[in-house]
Amino acid sequence: MENKESPGTSRTDLPASDLLALYRLIALTREFEMRVAKIATQQSIVETPHLCVGEEAIGVGACYGLRRDDFVLPTLRGRSVFLTKGISPAHLMAGVFGKATGPARGKWTSHHMGDLDKGILAGSLIIGSQFPTAVGAAMTFKLKKTDQVCLCFFGDGASNRGDFHEGLNMAAVLNLPVVFICENNG
Repeated sequence: MENKESPGTSRTDLPASDLLALYRLIALTREFEMRVAKIATQQSIVETPHLCVGEEAIGVGACYGLRRDDFVLPTLRGRSVFLTKGISPAHLMAGVFGKATGPARGKWTSHHMGDLDKGILAGSLIIGSQFPTAVGAAMTFKLKKTDQVCLCFFGDGASNRGDFHEGLNMAAVLNLPVVFICENNG
């Protein structure tokens, strides 16, 4: 059968309702990030915001089809992941401010918080440290014989770290249910 699509076009089998939901999550993430940027210029917040403006679709698209029991390790720019996995904007904003009502209960800012009930594993301050965590989660899934998967997001700057190479190697050798997603932060 001949492909009748012209170059540069794409096709999706997703229903219109899913496409609209994806668009809304991308737009919600953009609006959220712009509010964080505005707040950061107007008042002091606990963290220096690393925004995902222009990269919203990465986290939304990757996480949209996940099940509730699948796990994710976002990057410090991963607020689209939190919103897509069901964290409310108000709850996430509390995390940006380091408030006790945020996902990290005031112990961390949005760069390093998680929510196990939503399948979001907390990150670390160390660049590239998410790889062993993701591999460990995937190894747990395999040993327990579940059909869960772990997504591990990372910025291009983490790809030169030993943890990156070790994590990918171990995941490949053990055939683990983990997907590594590189975000080019320029």
